Amino acid sequence: MHQRDACILSAVANALTYEQGYHSAEFQEAVEDWLSLDSQDIRHPDLIQMAAPIVDGIKVQAYESYIAEASDRIEHEGGKNRAFAISMATWIEKQTKKLSKKFPEPISA
Repeated sequence: MHQRDACILSAVANALTYEQGYHSAEFQEAVEDWLSLDSQDIRHPDLIQMAAPIVDGIKVQAYESYIAEASDRIEHEGGKNRAFAISMATWIEKQTKKLSKKFPEPISA
């Protein structure tokens, strides 16, 4: 069972490297496969070690997405002001809702 779980988790990691990253259909499909396993062995050291770069990769991609959006809005707003802060807060909320809808369950414990 551990080998099967590692294989599926590896597919999740690989799908994260697609051009759209965690927004890609491949990533979503791989995560759905992972979650359908309902693995009881998620605390296995090998799986924890495999999951860490996935979580870190998602964080990096989310950060890069935020920076790209903020840079674009600063360019259009002319700087950091109240309108910029409100528009970024709205963007973050929309992105969070979109991801929560796509991935209702956590990928790792």
